[in-house]
Amino acid sequence: MAFAAKMLAAVLLAHFLVQLHSRWTDLLSAVAFFISALFLWFKEPETPEPVTRIPRHWWGAAFVGFGSLVFVEWGEPSQIAVAAMATRSQSLLAAWLGGTLGMAAKGILALTLGSRLRQRLPLATLRAVTTGSCCLLGILSLRGFFVR
Repeated sequence: MAFAAKMLAAVLLAHFLVQLHSRWTDLLSAVAFFISALFLWFKEPETPEPVTRIPRHWWGAAFVGFGSLVFVEWGEPSQIAVAAMATRSQSLLAAWLGGTLGMAAKGILALTLGSRLRQRLPLATLRAVTTGSCCLLGILSLRGFFVR
């Protein structure tokens, strides 16, 4: 639900931007990708804080998880990327569904494989790959700005 809510906000923002019908939406998409790349490259990794209170009921844990994903991760690179991609899409539903499924897959991979990858690959390598991906998407968005 949290992933779907985040991606819905991103797609609705993109829908507003698409209404502009100009090359500037391509430029805005590219800027969003490049800002995401800079953010990923220069942001120092955070050390996790220990959990001080554990909810007693499952719904309490679900609420904390939902709130963490929706509010703490607001405006993170994947949400910006979905908004940028939705400006180029003919189907906002497809962008929302793809973004939601992508976030769910990311969550599953983070839970199952993320800790193992961090143990085996240097953080610098992981940051370089994600930064490079955002830069590539930014370049592809710029192509739409210059080629019309």
